[in-house]
Amino acid sequence: MKKIFSLFAAVLFAGSMVAQTTYTFTDVKTPAEAVADGLTFTFQKNSGSTNPQWLANAGEARLYAKGSLTITSSDANITKVVFEYVVNKNKNGKAPTIDGVKGATNAGTWDAETMTWEDATGDTEITLSTSGEAGNLGFKSITVTFEAGVAPAVAKPTFTPETAEFENEVSVSLACETEGAEIFYTLDGTAPTAESAKYEAAFKLTKTTTVKAIAIKGEDKSAVATKVYTKALPTVLPDTITCELAAELALAGRTDNVIVKGYVVAIQDAWNSQHKNVSFWMADTKDGSNTFEAYRVACETAEEAPAVGDLVWAKGTLTKYNSTPETAQGGTFGILEKDLLPAVNLGAKTIEEFLALKNKKDTCILTGVVENIKMDSKDNTQYNAYGNFDLRDETGKVYIYGLLTADGESKKFIEMNINEGDELTVLAIYAEYNGTPQVNDAIFVSVDRVPTAIDNTAVETKTFKTFENGQLVIIKNGIKYNATGAVIR
Repeated sequence: MKKIFSLFAAVLFAGSMVAQTTYTFTDVKTPAEAVADGLTFTFQKNSGSTNPQWLANAGEARLYAKGSLTITSSDANITKVVFEYVVNKNKNGKAPTIDGVKGATNAGTWDAETMTWEDATGDTEITLSTSGEAGNLGFKSITVTFEAGVAPAVAKPTFTPETAEFENEVSVSLACETEGAEIFYTLDGTAPTAESAKYEAAFKLTKTTTVKAIAIKGEDKSAVATKVYTKALPTVLPDTITCELAAELALAGRTDNVIVKGYVVAIQDAWNSQHKNVSFWMADTKDGSNTFEAYRVACETAEEAPAVGDLVWAKGTLTKYNSTPETAQGGTFGILEKDLLPAVNLGAKTIEEFLALKNKKDTCILTGVVENIKMDSKDNTQYNAYGNFDLRDETGKVYIYGLLTADGESKKFIEMNINEGDELTVLAIYAEYNGTPQVNDAIFVSVDRVPTAIDNTAVETKTFKTFENGQLVIIKNGIKYNATGAVIR
């Protein structure tokens, strides 16, 4: 999360009485100075979106699609927020979708270009989120009303140790002064609730982590307590580093030239004949999860490309793409030890079976209906040349991130003339992106197209699929093809 600006609302008292305080933020050219502890505004972008930014000449702070604005009160209960904003569409007339405000008792209503959020006594944090492909919201003013001087009924959790930096690992304990309160916490930066992990014993952290905790007793709860435990990364690196260390360094913004050693656990982008490169995920153990990506490292031939299970090294400059730690494009790699068990084809599977296997090494044959084909992001007038879409059968669906021809060529999707509703058969290997299953660079096998008016005037042909001697055989117009599309003679 990148903190764009912080400002604080004044806390006003009338004798010993509780006061309702309103603060209106309008100065978007230079952030207002702190006048008292109170409110913090945090703009955040999501993966693939544009960073929020100040636009002084327009007099607004812009929040782009796939972003969020979180308002946190350290001591007081926020009771009302009014957003005055403008919708800035892109050149194609697209604007972000306003998903609403999380954390509200009353979700609020949008009226023209003002949104009022209120009636949330007890809440100390709200988040307005946006989604969509383009455009932005330009905030002209944000007015916040809150109850000043209202002490939480439950004390904030405290952290042990207080020191926020560690070398190898740190054991973290949580406590609350309120007797009988239960503590719940998160390790991913999200606000904890009674549905989060319940604290029972100290837990260990091995990498930089944002810990948030809340104490709850009956209907009462504390304000959220936050502490960031930061792992001290080495300044001088050994000749070869682990995947875990490489990921930590890259995510911390380091740009060292390194050699990373690990096992290939997933192929992100198959060997590309045009650019002669390959992308793959690495981990420190053979059965590890995607830890560090070797991005578009040089590879002259398909035979030299690594396979899942191989022990490899990857050399390049550390970088990060959104939340992905990787080597910058143009690095090199080498295979230290080939996996003794070669990849095999597991045959035809339903999508449900394919997802359950989670096999990142062996291929499966999937057949389903094409849905939700992604359009070209430049003008949205034609399909994306790579071929990104959902494939659905009667058991479920999976996202296809790139469709290759039977010969392994990429960016040929438009020429392949595949449309929504067509029944498509592909050769697939299980992969994940940010924990979500998908197929990277599926290989085309066959397609049964949705009939058109022109098709109906011609002699209808049908593609049949069968197995002979354990091998998938596609029969079309009397000609037999194998799973890669080659003619069987």
